[in-house]
Amino acid sequence: METYLLISNLRLQDVNSSGSAYTIGFPAMTAWLGAVHAMQRSLNEKQGLESLKFTGVAVVCHKQYQQISKHEFSLSMMGTGNPLTEKGTRSSFIEEGRCNLQVSLLIACENLNRDIDNTVEMCLSDQLMRMKVAGGTAFGFGDITSWYPDDEEKTKRDLMRRLMPGYIIIERRDLMKQESDADDRDALDRLLYRLQVASSLSESDDKHWKHHRNQNGWIVPLAVGFRDLSGSLAVRNQRSTKYDHHFVEPVLTLGEFVLPYRCGSIQNMIWRYQYNEEQGLYVCVNQQEKENE
Repeated sequence: METYLLISNLRLQDVNSSGSAYTIGFPAMTAWLGAVHAMQRSLNEKQGLESLKFTGVAVVCHKQYQQISKHEFSLSMMGTGNPLTEKGTRSSFIEEGRCNLQVSLLIACENLNRDIDNTVEMCLSDQLMRMKVAGGTAFGFGDITSWYPDDEEKTKRDLMRRLMPGYIIIERRDLMKQESDADDRDALDRLLYRLQVASSLSESDDKHWKHHRNQNGWIVPLAVGFRDLSGSLAVRNQRSTKYDHHFVEPVLTLGEFVLPYRCGSIQNMIWRYQYNEEQGLYVCVNQQEKENE
């Protein structure tokens, strides 16, 4: 039986909000699941916690401040500057969007019981202040509590109260699939259409972007994983020879921010890893998406 750990009101600074090379907004789901996996690996080093597993996570956003500046009608990212070199120039860097977040993380666990939950909570409290979460630095959180769904309905009601006010991100890949056979538009055009953004030609043949509402809900682009482009390779000067080297591209889909009570059950909130070796897909999926398929 799965149990849950709730990290409430985690405050993060300078989080990487560039989920892919061409999107900026909410951090990629791989970043959240990666942080949870790092927590598990650290806890597994403690005596008595070797069998503890974190199998998924739900992310509830309470506040988000995107680090951008506005110049008349345009928006610009606030980039970070590298230190000056000896020659008085700045070394190159990969520009990325950053944001400050306040989130709650609901972690699905295996082998968590009441005999070790106090130890887990204390170790996790210490670890959070020394690790990166989605590229950002933690500078405070509410509390860490364990939840045992002896009565699933009561547990759900109690959790809903703890997660409010906030919006939980779920997967809405079904919106893309609804139009996949309807026309010959590529995936990017379908994604932009569902995001209420389209280009149009004016009388002077100048392109303009316009917004139009064609889908209810708070729909956002979301990076959820990677697709293998090359297969296993051995390349010169790769970072680690212990693991296979692959060239990959990001996988994007649509996500939706909803109030937690709209998810129906706790399982519908949780994101988990899914690996498809045949298609070369390493992605994060949401239980809500599985039910919609």
